[in-house]
Amino acid sequence: MSTTRHNDPESTRNAIIKAAEQIFVEQGFAATPMSAIAVKANVTKSLIHHHFGSKKDLWNEVKRKQFSQFTGVQSQLLETSNMDAGLLKESIVQYFKFLQKNPQHSRFLLWMKIEADDTCGDMANEMTNLGLKRLQEAQEKGVFRSDVNPLFMLMTFLGLAELWFETKHQFLRPGIESGSEYDHTDEAYLEAMLEIFFKGVLPREPDPDQI
Repeated sequence: MSTTRHNDPESTRNAIIKAAEQIFVEQGFAATPMSAIAVKANVTKSLIHHHFGSKKDLWNEVKRKQFSQFTGVQSQLLETSNMDAGLLKESIVQYFKFLQKNPQHSRFLLWMKIEADDTCGDMANEMTNLGLKRLQEAQEKGVFRSDVNPLFMLMTFLGLAELWFETKHQFLRPGIESGSEYDHTDEAYLEAMLEIFFKGVLPREPDPDQI
């Protein structure tokens, strides 16, 4: 370990977090030994314990870093704008673009699902509760259908975005006849996802036969 690293605790912490993030994304929490993180970060295992305590504490810190990359912008959007179809669409697009630019986040989420880790941390919980509150307010104003559970609405748009980045390589592989006349880019999926989602959550036009 370099003298500079030794004399700079913040640099050491950042190096450990970066190394842990890379290995956790590749191998998941359970299969990642602390020794591998130490080698990757060029530090001793005792130094990792000094800064973070246990491997679980380090995992939680990496998780906090992963979620903080997106929650700050999304929370600001939800706190400063009135919820309508335009804001919800912008929120969905932001999340999709974030996943597109940060493929490691999708892998991290997948490991959380595989290892049944349902603790997203206070930051993610606060943003989820804020999103639910804004959706409920919009439902009360008639912006969105009131007969749809807002939690399911939130889960649907998050799930649709995450599913694409988790599985697109399985469905676009050779041998799958997905139709050469269609565009299979990220942008094409996002457009289709928005079309499908918003046709379901916007208030329905009255059926003239039932008036």
